Amino acid sequence: MSDKELKARFPKAHREHQTLKRKTRRKHSWDQLHPAFMKFADFLRHMGPAPHHDSSVDRIDLENPVYGPGTCQWASPQEQARRRSTNVWITWCGERHTLIEWAELSGISYETLRGRHKRKWTEAKMFADAPVRRYRTPPAPRPLPPPPKPTCTYTYTVGDIPVMPSNGWPDGFPDARQYETGYIQATRRKERRVSMSRAHFGAWIAGSKIKELQREIDVAGLTGYLHFRDNIQPEDIAEIDGRACACWAIREYYALIRFSHCFVGAYLGEQAEKSQRSTYAQRNPRESAMIHLRDLIRRRPCSSPHDAWETFQE
Repeated sequence: MSDKELKARFPKAHREHQTLKRKTRRKHSWDQLHPAFMKFADFLRHMGPAPHHDSSVDRIDLENPVYGPGTCQWASPQEQARRRSTNVWITWCGERHTLIEWAELSGISYETLRGRHKRKWTEAKMFADAPVRRYRTPPAPRPLPPPPKPTCTYTYTVGDIPVMPSNGWPDGFPDARQYETGYIQATRRKERRVSMSRAHFGAWIAGSKIKELQREIDVAGLTGYLHFRDNIQPEDIAEIDGRACACWAIREYYALIRFSHCFVGAYLGEQAEKSQRSTYAQRNPRESAMIHLRDLIRRRPCSSPHDAWETFQE
């Protein structure tokens, strides 16, 4: 793919690349651009496309002035703000967060906590009137399993679609704890609650994550492994399956896709049942619900359940 086509296909990543070049060319600038990032195609190969419309390139080590492979990452404005050296960190009940994170977790306003910290209140006194007593933090990310050895057949398949229970998450869903935590935070906030079922929430978050993984798989040149297997010659299966086994996005895609189908199916079933009970029953409730879900994923993409509530505040 030519540079012109890449720039047209990934405009956000191209704008960020141009911003980095201007930033590092300023007179007396402390920032430096690695030679591997000089061309946009090389920058895109190392960084991948921007995961969100407001994401920008952020250095992993703030003391390292070089923007280059392995030293940068995509980050949202909230993530960059929380990595500033001027942030106030507080440890209480075995958890360490910034002051603004404690405000979100405890339900106490940021200005109130900031004033109490300035007056040197103890942590127990500072959070004594917190309406939320049980603090939930995202669990540590699960390590990815080692890549399986390629075989003469396809290693990854969708598999059986699990059943969505009426109150909970499907059996075997590895991220059930994270999704439940994000769902509770999004639907029980006093400031602005989000009204949706678990199936709707799961279809939204998993659908956004699937779209991100599909972009990564497209960049890796493995789109045919997902959608055009019938067109792959038998003698080429072992080669493309070996490439797929080494791609982390393929592994995460097939670990999530059957649960995503489960969430979408349960959500469409809920909407069809609601339409039957309604006086003004829709003609195609499933099609209408699917259009609404796709529009939600397009307008408010959110691949992390812990960012769901913040996404609706934007």
